[in-house]
Amino acid sequence: MVQKTACMILCLLAGQVFAVTATSYNQCEVQEISKCDRVFTNTIRNADESQTLIDIYCNTYKVAGVDCLTSKPKCVGKIIDLLRFMVLQHMILDSKLGLCPNPDRLAPLRELVQANEKYRMKIAGLKELDADKFEPCTAKKNLYCASRFAEEVRNGGKAFHALTKFWDCYESKTMACDDQIYKDYVADVKTAGKKLRDFMKAFPVLIP
Repeated sequence: MVQKTACMILCLLAGQVFAVTATSYNQCEVQEISKCDRVFTNTIRNADESQTLIDIYCNTYKVAGVDCLTSKPKCVGKIIDLLRFMVLQHMILDSKLGLCPNPDRLAPLRELVQANEKYRMKIAGLKELDADKFEPCTAKKNLYCASRFAEEVRNGGKAFHALTKFWDCYESKTMACDDQIYKDYVADVKTAGKKLRDFMKAFPVLIP
């Protein structure tokens, strides 16, 4: 009886802690991000073995990055809004650097980010990013980080955990570049990486 009561108290406390933690995030964004984490992960792991890592990476961003993150446009929140912006930003970067062709399906994601007042001004920043000149160093760095991301998930890593490491890759001194396009992207990556890690810590069961 004592053990049962203690268990009930612990479960109640755990539920209260979870509820308090969750108050800073919308329920729909928690569900959507958990779903998109699985879509990211499964798209990479179920890819045809004949595909290159970059082919897998580009297709994953199209399927999971655009289709999944825009599947419920009415779902908004600080972390899903940030992810949408970062994915849009990165897909523009990939296109600019010649890594992945700019997909036709990018329009829904761009429109969704544009509709968000917080990120509306940053859309203009994306135009500046797209206009930045770059040297071969940045293209090589992008290829290197993208390949590592796809390989880690294919070998068993969870997509959003790998995504934070993916962003860390750009900040690392390995193959560091001086191009403005590289510096502009890294500046946003520092903020995004911390916020996504905080989210995953808040919901370790949903994003294990």
